[in-house]
Amino acid sequence: MLLNNRDRSTTDTEELFGINLDVDTKVLRQHLAPPGMADERAIPLMECMVDAVSLPGKISQSGESDDLGANIHAALAELITTSNQNGGREDMNRDLKWRNQNRHALKSVRNESQLKEMARDVQEIRDRCLRNLIAKQKTILSVEPWDPYLIEAWSQSGYITVISRRSVDHYISLLNHLVITYTAYGWEETNRIIEFFVKEWGLIRSNSSSRLMAMCHIYVHLRDAADAKWIIPALEAQKVTALFVSLATLIGGGGGGGTGGGGGGGPNGASGAPRQVVCGRCGTMLHGSHPCFVLNGSAAAAKKKGQALLRRLAGEGAEQAEQAEG
Repeated sequence: MLLNNRDRSTTDTEELFGINLDVDTKVLRQHLAPPGMADERAIPLMECMVDAVSLPGKISQSGESDDLGANIHAALAELITTSNQNGGREDMNRDLKWRNQNRHALKSVRNESQLKEMARDVQEIRDRCLRNLIAKQKTILSVEPWDPYLIEAWSQSGYITVISRRSVDHYISLLNHLVITYTAYGWEETNRIIEFFVKEWGLIRSNSSSRLMAMCHIYVHLRDAADAKWIIPALEAQKVTALFVSLATLIGGGGGGGTGGGGGGGPNGASGAPRQVVCGRCGTMLHGSHPCFVLNGSAAAAKKKGQALLRRLAGEGAEQAEQAEG
């Protein structure tokens, strides 16, 4: 297995390591488990996968009863299904609360000190968490007629370990990004990013048919967000829209008399407010009715340069603006 390289499915929301996620849980389990492994041992092996976004495990219990009935019903249904697949035997160490929205540790973060503490805690328990994961897999695989070296190799470098390790590492990267965001832009912007991710992870849990499916989709979400340097298009679009509104207010609030010699109403009527001109090339109102300042390149490139300049004006910073220009 070549799982130590970059996930070749990056940016494909329905794949990981070339494995299609748009399948039934049993099919996915067969892809991720060692070849030929029976379901009765593949099921507990999949349960070893780390729920990265629940770390460091200090989960708030407030509001846990909101969806308690639905969670109990789903957990019982899952128990019955896997018990039937397992010949009536069931591992009672299973995580039956994986659907609960309060599993997201970030949901309980209320200020920068809690955020920094969480980032330190997750970094501190990372290695111990992964060691426990490997030990659990070795125990499950020990009943297989395998060479000990093969058991060691799979436990260290199999799908479950690699997906879990990368999920935790991406999560740590996100926490560090949030700390940096707070330092640069304050808590309001940081909290907007937290709320975005908590909402997305909640949707993944609510719409997943099994814990395995949820953990894989959360890994994919973290993987792609990390690949995009944690730049969230939806939030970026909100910022650009807000900047357009601010600029329109500044331009429209200039007030005063009209453009004619009589000093009467302006082009927009009695209000006297100048007409707001959005350039069809750069997509900004920065140059008003004057010629566009982006003369070279395609229309798409001109819009990128216009958006980059808006980000600079909005305080996004030169680095992100240069990325947009590129």
